[in-house]
Amino acid sequence: MMEIFGIPIKTGKKIHQQILVGELANGSPVYIPFMAVRGNLPGPVLWMCGAVHGDELNGIFAMRNIYLKMRPEEVKGSLVFTPILNPIAFAERRQVCFLDLLDMDSRFPGKADGQITERIAFQVFSEIKRIANAVINFHTWGPGNSSSPYTLSKIPTETNPEIVEKSFHMALSFGVKLNCRINLGTTEEKSPEVAGGKLDTTCIKHDIPAFMAEMGVGGRWEDPNVAIAQKGIYNVMQFLGIKEGDPEVSGEQIIIPRRKFLRNTRGGLLEVLVQPGDVVRKGEVCARVLNMWDILEELRAEEDMYMIGVRANPVVSSGERIGIGGVDYYAIN
Repeated sequence: MMEIFGIPIKTGKKIHQQILVGELANGSPVYIPFMAVRGNLPGPVLWMCGAVHGDELNGIFAMRNIYLKMRPEEVKGSLVFTPILNPIAFAERRQVCFLDLLDMDSRFPGKADGQITERIAFQVFSEIKRIANAVINFHTWGPGNSSSPYTLSKIPTETNPEIVEKSFHMALSFGVKLNCRINLGTTEEKSPEVAGGKLDTTCIKHDIPAFMAEMGVGGRWEDPNVAIAQKGIYNVMQFLGIKEGDPEVSGEQIIIPRRKFLRNTRGGLLEVLVQPGDVVRKGEVCARVLNMWDILEELRAEEDMYMIGVRANPVVSSGERIGIGGVDYYAIN
């Protein structure tokens, strides 16, 4: 008998349930939704997570659609969904929980005796570590931005190269055109916001293949990106042998091994001159910071870049992320 969060799941069954993860000061319980589909035949366990940041929504709807549509007789193995990992932030439509202001996706594997964000991370990751064979961690860019859908697979230091390679090929099987493959040992990718405590990185360090699926922009339901995420889940299921068939991937996939984060120095109003998917040449002006009567700053590309995402909200202060460009990119068929 398979058990997850102490709940028995019989062969050939679907279940959904609320899992208690904490309690508010007024005694109100804090729950996360949990769904699972256990197939009629044995096979891998694919675990999918969403709303690690509470305002990142497109993956939630894709997981809901998959859960409602999949029949156990179509599944060889099991599908597990924890679509809203950060329930308090989700209810507030914010990235992080107001109780501790911790970024959950820098807190895995969590702490059993930590703050509430760390406790949820610990409770969920303890089950992932025990039972999962593969993990998809759904994200989006934050509200006020514009981004192409893309995958992000990582190469952490001191990890099993076979798990790293499987994570990359699993990400490619998801099927989108744009795919980042980032070496966390490089200087540009060592920052805590990129590497530290991420769910996918933590999974890889525990020999579980995992990647991030960045599906558009947060704070709203984007039908095209929900459909892309849903198709990507089916593709990964086929890659893992959970579902019959072969993944349907983009004819040309772009691989990005290195990224540049564009940040402004001056504050003011932002005029963005490039869009996600654009190829920007070295020296080209990507954006300008303006005031009511002058151009305060021009942001130029330091290298040739394939634009992944850009800021859409035009009000900026010093040091904000204006965009991310992929460097040293190349195409595969």
